[in-house]
Amino acid sequence: MEETAKRKTKKASHKSIVRKRILFAVIFLLLVAVAGIAIYTVRKNNSLQYTGYDVVASVENEKSDGSQYLAYKEGYIRYNRDGVEAVNSEGSKLWNVSYNMTDPIAAVCEDCVIVGDYNGTTAYITDGTGSVFPITLPYKIMEVEVAKQGVAAVRMNDGTDDYIQIIDSTGEVLVVMQTKELKDGFPIDMALSNDGTKLVTSYVQVTNDAPVCWVTFYNFTQTGKSYDENIVGSFSYSSLISKTSFLDNDTVCIFLKNGFELYKMREIPESLKALTYDKDILRVDANDEHIAVVLDYNTNGYQTQTLVYDLTGTLIFQKETAETYEAVCLAGDDLLLYGRLTCVIWRLNGEKKINTGFNNAVYTILPADKSDRYILFRETSIDTIVLTTEEE
Repeated sequence: MEETAKRKTKKASHKSIVRKRILFAVIFLLLVAVAGIAIYTVRKNNSLQYTGYDVVASVENEKSDGSQYLAYKEGYIRYNRDGVEAVNSEGSKLWNVSYNMTDPIAAVCEDCVIVGDYNGTTAYITDGTGSVFPITLPYKIMEVEVAKQGVAAVRMNDGTDDYIQIIDSTGEVLVVMQTKELKDGFPIDMALSNDGTKLVTSYVQVTNDAPVCWVTFYNFTQTGKSYDENIVGSFSYSSLISKTSFLDNDTVCIFLKNGFELYKMREIPESLKALTYDKDILRVDANDEHIAVVLDYNTNGYQTQTLVYDLTGTLIFQKETAETYEAVCLAGDDLLLYGRLTCVIWRLNGEKKINTGFNNAVYTILPADKSDRYILFRETSIDTIVLTTEEE
């Protein structure tokens, strides 16, 4: 009896082990199959070439009223003398703010938007939830920037000197800086970090009839307070500066006439990489992952050369084209080159996504909420399109 019970227990244990092994094998095979399908899908999507597009949403373009547009989340903001509104990729309004301005200028960071009256003293900040914070400045507004939590940087001029104020959304002035044209030069650009704790400015001076550009890094955290005027770094350039940008919260790009330089600025700026070209730069674009540079190539029948780098300055994409496009736009892992009537989209893995034409002129293209959706700004309409294939 006891021996029989032992054999039954051993047999049951063996069956349990076998069942577990079979279950493990089935789960393993299912995981392998799912992984295989995922890899196949990704590879297919990364090599799929589209042949056309469908318009899935369209609204009237109010450009005739002086409206201007900036990318905002999955759609765009439209602003003019009477107000600013956020619109999604389907053309539906998300929020709007009314005001009365003579010459509005604007900046966006994630959900937050600032609109200021150029040469005026009024600005409005919205956090994207419907809350609006009006601000009155002491001098004429020249430039505005905003951080993701609503902290703003406003550059002003009193007719002689420049002032930069860092202001929170309640209007409280956090930092005030003053620059004098005779000593510091003429302002070119400024950039505020996403968290609002760091600022970079660029100025140009003329010394011995030759221009010299200066880039100054400010840090408003506890680290920066131990430095004179919160200045944690300052660098000069003999080449003219065209733009100064925070690509992410800690990476700064200084765009020059003949190249660009990347800085890492967690607290204090540190040069990552400097690149110069012997060809003229036609246009640039950058986001929080990549930097695109289009050069006037004019070699071996090619008119332009487009180079894309990651945020360490490593080249990841290069393409020569026989056509000259009027604009470049980075959208995730895609690169758009387009003109009024033509557009080519390259994946940064080197695969062509689409080469298409437009029946009506397109002036601006913005990425929408999905990788195959884009917003086209035309003379009379704003159209959201989705790319299609012959199979569809």
